[in-house]
Amino acid sequence: MPSKQPEFMDGIDGVAAVRASVDDMLDAAVAAWSAARITEGTARSLPDPPALDAAGQRVAIWA
Repeated sequence: MPSKQPEFMDGIDGVAAVRASVDDMLDAAVAAWSAARITEGTARSLPDPPALDAAGQRVAIWA
């Protein structure tokens, strides 16, 4: 007897169905926008300049 596939894999003709809430979609859009700005070199860090943590790593929100 085949096992039931997880709910997130339910779809038409084997294509996974998308079940994401509005806030998940917004988070994904903002992450893509921020990644594009980082790649283009137009992103800003908040704070500017980035703070350093105990290990000396830059800590910031990029937008």
